Amino acid sequence: MQIKKNSEKEKLRVVVLYSAGHLGSSVALNLLRKMPEINIVGIVRGDPAPLTFSGIIKSLRRVKKIGISFGFLLAWQRFTQFLIFYLLAPAINSRHLKSGWQISKNLGIPSFSTDNINSDASQNFIMTIKPDIIISTYFNQILKKNILDIPQIGSINLHPGILPEYKGAFVYFWALRNHEKQTGVTIHWMDEGVDTGDIIVKKNFDILTGDTQQQIVVKSAICGARQLQQVFRKIDTINNLNEKKLLEEQNSYYRFPEKSDYKEYRKIRRFFRTRNILYLILRRPLRKLILLKFRKRL
Repeated sequence: MQIKKNSEKEKLRVVVLYSAGHLGSSVALNLLRKMPEINIVGIVRGDPAPLTFSGIIKSLRRVKKIGISFGFLLAWQRFTQFLIFYLLAPAINSRHLKSGWQISKNLGIPSFSTDNINSDASQNFIMTIKPDIIISTYFNQILKKNILDIPQIGSINLHPGILPEYKGAFVYFWALRNHEKQTGVTIHWMDEGVDTGDIIVKKNFDILTGDTQQQIVVKSAICGARQLQQVFRKIDTINNLNEKKLLEEQNSYYRFPEKSDYKEYRKIRRFFRTRNILYLILRRPLRKLILLKFRKRL
């Protein structure tokens, strides 16, 4: 992809897409807001399934597939994250993990919530801002051409897995379920497919013995944010990022885990620990969560 070179003093205008209640998405957003290479000019929050009849039916169908115990665990994880993100973190004015609306308020930029990123309202919001780049961080919706065509440079996705081997949903869960020794992140251009755009950069990291899927999510967010920062620096200085085409024959796609998948996972791993979320918002550095050993290898 050819990229127009920016002037030295001009920062990239970025719209960030993030998912409400997703820990990795929140960590990535908080790291992006501190990067000097970019100017976040808008934030789009992807809402979970609405509390409508159709939304409830959709949720019940998912519970039927994944089982009551797994469904309860997912709901409990989201509930504890909600309490910590939206009640505890604002109450103590956490420096490490702020919600999307707090970041929007602090930066003085517009924000927008949607359960349909491809709607006319979403399109008008992003078009008004005129971004150079759209950054998707664990966003829970698929972008169509009307949105992908808006940014001047393009749309980039932080994918929490190694492509093309780990396309799809919940890939950090599947890496643990498959007994992988390593996982990683992929930064790639977005197109109308799912995890099919040209790869810009990939980065692996080790999976440690006690890691939960929650910790892998956070590690991937931190690793991915660092790779994005390198991409931003290259965009400002060169006309291409040496991206690689995805191999079409490697078309594996991971679905959302079901009951049997969770049972197998639970034999080898814990799913999450509440104390790890607390580490993120309390006045403690991120190294308390991700281990110095991991940080040295990145």
